[in-house]
Amino acid sequence: MTKKFAGACAIFILLHVQVIGQSSTGSAYNAFGFGSLIPVGSTEFSSLGYTGVGARFSNVVNLENPAALTSIKGPNHIFDLGLNITGLNQKSSSKSYSTVIGGLSAMNFWVRSGKSSAFNFSLSQYSDAKYDITDFSTSSSLLGAYSVRYQGNGGLSKLAVAYTQDLFPRLSLGFRGGLVFGNITRSQELSGNSLIEGTSISQEMNLAQLVYDVGLQYSVPLGEAKSMTLGLTYQPAFSVGYDIEQEILKEGYDTLHSESDDSQSIPEKIGVGFHLTLGQWSIMADGEVEKWGVNEGDASFDYTDLRTFSGGLVYQANDKLELYANRVIYRAGYRFGEGYVDALSTTFQSHRFSLGFGLPVRRNTGYINLGYSYQQQGKVGTRLIEEQLHTLSLSISIRDVWFTKRVYD
Repeated sequence: MTKKFAGACAIFILLHVQVIGQSSTGSAYNAFGFGSLIPVGSTEFSSLGYTGVGARFSNVVNLENPAALTSIKGPNHIFDLGLNITGLNQKSSSKSYSTVIGGLSAMNFWVRSGKSSAFNFSLSQYSDAKYDITDFSTSSSLLGAYSVRYQGNGGLSKLAVAYTQDLFPRLSLGFRGGLVFGNITRSQELSGNSLIEGTSISQEMNLAQLVYDVGLQYSVPLGEAKSMTLGLTYQPAFSVGYDIEQEILKEGYDTLHSESDDSQSIPEKIGVGFHLTLGQWSIMADGEVEKWGVNEGDASFDYTDLRTFSGGLVYQANDKLELYANRVIYRAGYRFGEGYVDALSTTFQSHRFSLGFGLPVRRNTGYINLGYSYQQQGKVGTRLIEEQLHTLSLSISIRDVWFTKRVYD
């Protein structure tokens, strides 16, 4: 057991650095705010449209609602590691562009601490701020026409510890505390006009903020192999202070360097959801609101409240389990979201469709989870871009039992 625990901790620490700043999309909409916000959840839940507020499964660790950790049956520890690769297609009114990007998405380590309690340690992306776009239509009454290349790198990550306690047989309470941290760099390179040719502006933001959220789940039996779970999550608002370093550079001139600090809110977030189990089928739905509208934007964008709605469907056979096909878990999901920024006086929406499979290994003690999603966001317009994303996801779930003596007959 000690060797397994040490090995899991070593993998968790070694992979920590690789998670920070990974880009999952490279979207043009990463240029605003903290970048594109990444929904929480492993491949299992990305295949369900990231529906998780009410979800309560016996074989999958739910990272959306900390109250769900005591639902796991069988093992007393689980280690999950997730990866993805995305094909990104971008289209403007005059051009199109495609690329393939990906990397490590998230990992978590779940441990049962008692008959009615459990812990989970997770590291995941919070936001993605990687982008590279060029605006060829910029003009000024003083300078005339010129082009601007906008580039961004980095993003924010979240390191969290969650604890769940079953207060009663049907009611679970969860608490999660974490650290949102990371580095975001942005730059602008101006060209196409002799007056400003060779001018660049760079900005670097460093951020670290402690956050927490809580969750509740209440389960109601509805008959044989049937039940309903209602879920609620709440995160209060946090005022985040961060340092900004900025440089303005032009060939042949002195560099202008400035340092400042700023603050804004990681907003209040409320989520409600349900999970209906009907024998071999599970149906889930969530609604969430994040109140980003309390923040002030700048000349190019404003913050607006983020609203998301998602639904998921799971099928898992419960008879003839000697057949491998009957032990496979089938998943499907949909997610709709309105962006948390109003870019260039235009809001944009996102639609995401997903499918996935859970393939049991090691006599059903582990799973290899595969997922595919198609996402469309934004729209073609003046200085705006429509994006289509095709994402393949893979996660490995290692399940085992510690502190139990094996008996051989």
